[in-house]
Amino acid sequence: MTSRSGDRDLLRWRLKLLIADLFRVDILEPAEISDDEQLLGADIGLDSLDLVELAIYVEEEYGITIHIGEEWSRAFANIASLADFIHPRLPAQAVRRALVQPESEW
Repeated sequence: MTSRSGDRDLLRWRLKLLIADLFRVDILEPAEISDDEQLLGADIGLDSLDLVELAIYVEEEYGITIHIGEEWSRAFANIASLADFIHPRLPAQAVRRALVQPESEW
C-alpha cells in the first residue's frame, strides 16, 4: 500500500489528467501543469463554468461536495489545494479504489 503522501501525489496526477482531458486536451499536457498553478483564470485558464463541471466530477467520483464560498475558493485555488481538500475526506476504504483506476475511464 502506498503512503498517504504517495496517495496525495497520485490524486494530484489524476486531477491533472482530468483537467487536461476535460478542458484543454488539445493544448494542455498534464506533466506540464504545476501543482501550484491557479485553476481559475490566467495560469490554466479555467472559467467559473469549468470549475462547476470539475466540482460535479469531484462529487460524482469521490462523493465529496465542495460548498460555494470560502471552501470553494480554497479548494479550487490550484491542483495542490484541490488534492489537499479531497484526500482527507476520502473514506479509508475508498482511497485505493478512488485513486487507482485506469485513465481510460475518463
